[in-house]
Amino acid sequence: MRISKLTTILPLLLAFTLSACSVQREVPDPLEPVNRKIFWANEKLDEYVLEPAARGYDWALPGVVKKSVSNFFLNLRGPQLIVSDLVQGKACQAGDHVTRFLLNSTIGVVGLFDVAKEFGIEHHNEDFGIALAYHGIGTGPYLVLPILGPSNGRDLIGRIVDGFLDPVSYVDPFFVQAGLRVTNGVDQRRRLIDAIDVGHESSLDYYTFVQSSYQQSRLNDIYDEKLPPELRDPDAEGNEPNADDEGWSPVEGKQ
Repeated sequence: MRISKLTTILPLLLAFTLSACSVQREVPDPLEPVNRKIFWANEKLDEYVLEPAARGYDWALPGVVKKSVSNFFLNLRGPQLIVSDLVQGKACQAGDHVTRFLLNSTIGVVGLFDVAKEFGIEHHNEDFGIALAYHGIGTGPYLVLPILGPSNGRDLIGRIVDGFLDPVSYVDPFFVQAGLRVTNGVDQRRRLIDAIDVGHESSLDYYTFVQSSYQQSRLNDIYDEKLPPELRDPDAEGNEPNADDEGWSPVEGKQ
């Protein structure tokens, strides 16, 4: 049933993404009125539910427990990381992620402890949206997803594929799965407390701030933190390709 839904939805989303590519350096946001309404609803949910839960979680639990929770959910991303690596042809990095997943799932007690890091095997941030970008799929329009927050057409496709690779999706009974997702969400929000506070305080339009921050964060992920000059400098001159160009790919720019 899951595979059937994926094969039905994925081609439609891919066509939508490709058709919406833009040659503008600004984030393409043709759905801004709708996006802003969803953004407002997300902000209210965060204000009254997520932020209080995250601050209470941060206050109540000792640092070692919070670190173990973060390690556990990072380890669960192992299948997503490995598939993204393989799609990009990063064989050595895929080997690192396989080793990390095996070590941390066993010696690291189901991922509670990052044993692999002690052996010098580092985590590399990957997902299927990054893999699509690597192969030249354009960003598509900016999207604000209910609860999940900022995204774009390409990353929405990536989220769907990653969802099928997420071990939590196959946890039964459902209330255990829901509990894991809520815990992961609160842990992620806890790690963003300071960044979100600064964003609220320093921006005149928080919607635009989040939009720009998301685009920059994704570019850093796609280029493995090695952005070319024309993407680092918004005033750079010339006709170099940028992240919104149709057919743009970071293949040549990545090491």
